[in-house]
Amino acid sequence: MLILFCLAMALGILSPLFRRKNVRAHVMALASAAGIILLIAVFAFISASPASLGAAANESNRLQAIAITICELPVLLLSLLSLRGSKALFWLGWAINALFSLYCGYFIVVLTFFWHW
Repeated sequence: MLILFCLAMALGILSPLFRRKNVRAHVMALASAAGIILLIAVFAFISASPASLGAAANESNRLQAIAITICELPVLLLSLLSLRGSKALFWLGWAINALFSLYCGYFIVVLTFFWHW
């Protein structure tokens, strides 16, 4: 699931590169990335069980899933609203997604390579 999350973050960051004349591929790429991340957050929120992790870890994961939903739902809505032709809505959604992706990417790198117990 982490690989899918990282691919969705990369798709969101690279979505402006999909610009073509009269084709909204860049908007659909951003909407797809936000949708994938939202589905992962919903799946994480629903599928967690306190028996496997413990009650505190389960509650922490649920709060993180809610935070991801709060960050990515506006990106999905702004990207879908920008299908009508508003470039400002697309760039606002892309900026929110880029900041969120950089935030998550920082923690993925730190926890993978620099966190030692």
